[in-house]
Amino acid sequence: MSDPCANTPALWGRLVTRPDPDTHKYQRGHCLVISGPEFRTGASRLAALSAMNSGVGAVTIAGSKAALRIHAAHLTAIMLQPIAGPADLADWIADRRPSAAVIGPAAGVGQGTLRLLGVLLSAGVPTVIDADALTALDGRPALLADRLQPAAPVVLTPHAAEFRRLFRDLDHDPAFRSLAPPQRDSKLEQTRAAACLVKGVVVHKGRETVIANDDGRAAVNTNAGPELAIAGSGDVLAGIIGSHLAIGMPPFEAAASAVWLHAVTGAEIGLALTAEKLAARIEPIFARKDMPRG
Repeated sequence: MSDPCANTPALWGRLVTRPDPDTHKYQRGHCLVISGPEFRTGASRLAALSAMNSGVGAVTIAGSKAALRIHAAHLTAIMLQPIAGPADLADWIADRRPSAAVIGPAAGVGQGTLRLLGVLLSAGVPTVIDADALTALDGRPALLADRLQPAAPVVLTPHAAEFRRLFRDLDHDPAFRSLAPPQRDSKLEQTRAAACLVKGVVVHKGRETVIANDDGRAAVNTNAGPELAIAGSGDVLAGIIGSHLAIGMPPFEAAASAVWLHAVTGAEIGLALTAEKLAARIEPIFARKDMPRG
């Protein structure tokens, strides 16, 4: 198992490339965001705005007609797609082939969210699983490991309470089971075991966010400050990860670079930060002056 390293551009900066001059919007990726219901649209809108501002070529919010009417009053460049349920979503994905998806921000914690998640995974769409979608899994992370398209990347973004609920038993992993008790209490080792269980990437959020891949790679992010401890901050992060996946970055690097960008942008705003300010301030990682050119 590899040793963790600090989450800095040295880890993933070589994968940050500027768009070619002839690139059209869909070559820059198309990120789908699943909306919450009519009176819970704000979280998915934050994710969609963050995805767009992070450099993806196109973003679509999919949801009920009632929810989309609310979104339409706030959005211009982001496309809106009515869906009545899983069958509609499956048809739209088959037609439009999004590069990545985000599901969970205020989406609801019931079977409806799980069915939509199932459509995304069955279609092989790289998917960020956040917030309500994590709660809907209700301690059953093995459902993700058994997905029909195991090659389709998943990135889970739990905070501490969501992590505890979802990953109640990590003893499935022989490497974790063999650790001494003090090591079993380690956030790093727990996150690695969780990534192994879901066969994907787990972003275990907190003051020091741990990003782990199912191959044992892990990174620890240390540049986040208290300004990010505010409602909606996680929705912004989910959108950035979705954008980086849609652009074509591998899942571990997409997540790690998004966590770094989220934190450094928050620090630039400072304690006056709100989620709306953060979403508006995010810029493509390839456009930042402090990034090496790939």
